[in-house]
Amino acid sequence: MMDKEPAISDSQQGKPWRRLCLIPMILIIWVNAWAQLSFQAVIEVGEGYGWDGVLYGELAENFPDRFEELLATQAGERRQRVLPSLIVSVAIAPIVENRHEAVIVAFQILNTLCLTLGVLVWLGIAKEKALSIGGAWLGFIALFLNYQNMKFAYYDPVLTDSMTLLFALLVYWSWLRESHVGLIFSLFCGSFVSSSILLLSIPLLVFRKGALDTANKKWVYAVALTVSAGLFAVLIHEAYWTDYQVPEGWRPPMKELYPLSIMISVAYVFLGARYLLQGGLTPSWAELKTRFHWRMALTIGTIQGLVLLIIHQWAYDIDGPSFLDVIAVGPNSIPFRSLNLPFVFGLAHLFYWGPVYALVLCYWRSMCRVCHHEGVGPTVYLFAFVFLSLSYETRHLIAFLPILVSVLAKSLEEKALSWPFYLGFLVSSVAMSRCWLSIDSPNILPQLSSLWPG
Repeated sequence: MMDKEPAISDSQQGKPWRRLCLIPMILIIWVNAWAQLSFQAVIEVGEGYGWDGVLYGELAENFPDRFEELLATQAGERRQRVLPSLIVSVAIAPIVENRHEAVIVAFQILNTLCLTLGVLVWLGIAKEKALSIGGAWLGFIALFLNYQNMKFAYYDPVLTDSMTLLFALLVYWSWLRESHVGLIFSLFCGSFVSSSILLLSIPLLVFRKGALDTANKKWVYAVALTVSAGLFAVLIHEAYWTDYQVPEGWRPPMKELYPLSIMISVAYVFLGARYLLQGGLTPSWAELKTRFHWRMALTIGTIQGLVLLIIHQWAYDIDGPSFLDVIAVGPNSIPFRSLNLPFVFGLAHLFYWGPVYALVLCYWRSMCRVCHHEGVGPTVYLFAFVFLSLSYETRHLIAFLPILVSVLAKSLEEKALSWPFYLGFLVSSVAMSRCWLSIDSPNILPQLSSLWPG
């Protein structure tokens, strides 16, 4: 079993701070949900279903009559995300008329329920991490008071994002508690909400906890330079040695900005790797055998095999993009996305997740030290975040938020920040969430499309 650090109980801390947090946190979620449902219209694309939500909405509206027909026309990763649609379909089963509108409202309510349950799980994580009341509130603000969860979940509700966050929280909470039953449940059910949640969780789960030794600085620089050089080679190849045909409707890439984009992306990855690798990721074979969680690796393989067995029973006509298409090559790959505009990925994360992304950049070194204390798994997990965050598809990073925010909260607690900092973080997070802005989709979408190539 993994070495588990005892969490500080409420009585040990001298006050039941979780009770003080729970009610106001849930009230904030509910009041915002009421305001968005009352004053915010839904997206007009797909008659309220949105772009990606057309599949999920039609599946919920016509489940199970059109189950095979709808999934047959979708790529593999989307065909897998059926659980939210199934839940909504069951919820609206008695409704005969206006099922389209009922699906939209049901998804909005489901998103609110997922966020509410997410608050409960987050407080459980805060207890396991022995966070103070300030750390618990900082994590709540970072996780829930952002554009995704205060605005987008109601403006474009027919998606799987809110439930993905809930299952990502459940996976991390179960890992902290060493609950194998919780992990099996979270990973299996979560695989039918987010097609990548199990894959992303592998480095976190298959290594036991245990502080890393400080690595030799020369070795750290050598590995960080090697990783950055590999990315540099891929970016040069994507930028100048290939000539991709941009999909119809996409803005042509601004090739004159490629050199600046390449420098920013390579420096971003080098600095991220530089501090993460300081903890040392070269344990000996004897140490690796001790740290590697063989039973958990077998469990993950079994779950993934069962999930693949289930989804391969469903008929399909279209294959999804290959692993290389996403990671390395093609106009939709992560490196190619980072080329389009200098640091557009950073701006996207800042405007989507709010000031928490700025804090991650500012306190990355401190966060890495906290990760090194927890072991190889969280360290490799955050390295995956560094690379995947090169893409401006910010929504795809939602599974990283629980561990990213908990590590940030823990590192900031060590600095004993004053209450004006927390107040400023709260005000700036709410302001950047745009929960107060009523989005008029016909007018705002052309403006947004001029900023992003897609």
